[in-house]
Amino acid sequence: MIAAALLAGLLGLQTEPPGNVLILVADDLGQDQLGLYGWTDAAPTPNLAALAAGGVLFWNAWALPTCSPTRATLQTGRHAFRTGIGAVIPAHGGGPGLPLDEVTLPELLDLGTGGAYAHAAIGKWHLGTSRVGGDLAPNQAGYAHFAGSLEGQIERYDHWRRVEDGVAAHTSRYATSVCVDDALAWIHAQSRPWLCVVSFQAPHAPFHRPPAGLHTQALPAADPRENCGDAGGDPRPFVRAAVQALDTEIGRLLVGLPSGALARTTVFFLGDNGSESCIARPPTTNRAKGTLYESGLRVPFLAAGRGVTARGTSTALVGVVDLFATVAELAGIDLAATLPGHVLDSVSLVPCLADRRARVRTWLHAEAFAPIGPGTPQALPACPPGGVCQPSLGLDGPGAAVLTACGPPLYGRAGLHAVAWQLAGAPPDAAAWLLIGSFAPAWVPSLGAWLASPTPERVLAYRTGTDGTLARTLWTAAGARRRHYQMVIADASQPHGFTVTDALRMEFLASDQRAVRGPRYKLIRFDPCTEAFFDLARDPYELTNLLEGGLTAEERVAYDGLVGVMAGVR
Repeated sequence: MIAAALLAGLLGLQTEPPGNVLILVADDLGQDQLGLYGWTDAAPTPNLAALAAGGVLFWNAWALPTCSPTRATLQTGRHAFRTGIGAVIPAHGGGPGLPLDEVTLPELLDLGTGGAYAHAAIGKWHLGTSRVGGDLAPNQAGYAHFAGSLEGQIERYDHWRRVEDGVAAHTSRYATSVCVDDALAWIHAQSRPWLCVVSFQAPHAPFHRPPAGLHTQALPAADPRENCGDAGGDPRPFVRAAVQALDTEIGRLLVGLPSGALARTTVFFLGDNGSESCIARPPTTNRAKGTLYESGLRVPFLAAGRGVTARGTSTALVGVVDLFATVAELAGIDLAATLPGHVLDSVSLVPCLADRRARVRTWLHAEAFAPIGPGTPQALPACPPGGVCQPSLGLDGPGAAVLTACGPPLYGRAGLHAVAWQLAGAPPDAAAWLLIGSFAPAWVPSLGAWLASPTPERVLAYRTGTDGTLARTLWTAAGARRRHYQMVIADASQPHGFTVTDALRMEFLASDQRAVRGPRYKLIRFDPCTEAFFDLARDPYELTNLLEGGLTAEERVAYDGLVGVMAGVR
């Protein structure tokens, strides 16, 4: 019933200004979770289907691979390298936030319309707090009203910290429903055109069991794991329930608008990044949220309502960054006159709202980098012509075993570093332990050796080969800038029964990953030494890196063109 009423409201549009703008953002919702994009076994979403039927469904829409960077580009119309937000922002503590000198959507409306628009942000913020206003961070960023959560992940959907204009209190009400309640309360109090950005936590972890009245899924009796990395039951049925509950509440929001308001409102619905790895389809454990593969970047994106006269699916290249210029044009704002000299990366999608065949972009750009904050991303050195060996600190002995880590420089990727290490000269078929920790050298009498980390943070067990060697690649979190590796091997020939290798200091480098794509081809540069090039028309799941074979003449032209685009963005 809600979906039918929604579609009827959309088709009875009025075109005269002024108009409202409603931006609905789902969290960790990839295209693979919606039947709108052809996926079977998806949750029923009749209200989103009604929106799509009354407007334009974008097929090639990019966000950024994680929450905070996407939200920063949406609010500012600027790429992540301009805002310094290239990775997830810690919600609390001393982490950076969206700089207050960035011009945000509400500030654009204030400047461009002389304060004619009311504005509010509802739901998830996740653009920093401690350095940018604390609990008043969304208000300091320009929003006259905020009600929602500041962190990236709430404690539970039925117990979380809700902040309203700087005042915090815990609530036990279901988070998705509270977003709709808060949005409707604010919208009904407005007497002038408005912008309302409603950012839902759903279906982001913690995975949970939504209220029964909001979905029709037959859920297992056992509760799911709360996060992808936890042990426990399969979260996918519960995610489907959360998506259906989200759709139900979006329907309640749209039909609950004041009389006639829907016809005067342009509605956008989008995701902030792809689905998490344990629920993404097809299963792509290293290519979902947090990565620059399509499963991490391509998100649901649709527009309907006032000013959207096109109907159907659009294959135009569009980005979340483009909402800034789109809102400006819908509000009648001349960006060049309102923000003279201000560098924007946003392109208005208004032509696509009138004609689904319109094209406003020839390429898309996405990035992920760490650390984040002012002055980032850091400039990375060129790829060295040969391999790099991580520096040895000595401390070796007894025994003749040698630990090395030689290969490409340790550039970060998705918050991780791939450390390829090698052991040689050890006793054959022997128990071996890799010690990893901070540098605090001490003599250990029981080993008859110095250890770089006598109380290591991690100890990993292995067994040497018949030739006394080992070779492994270990993914290491990027949190610590320096980590120290050393191996202890059982060796009956030594006085204390052990061989101890030298110690290595791993020099982890900054991460700066980038991706660009055109209508067909895509280039990912993971670091100065590693890149991949894909033909998305023939290889939509990015399984074949064309750079590993010879490029055809057409592919070479496309590759060179994307290299030029990437170089020209910054």
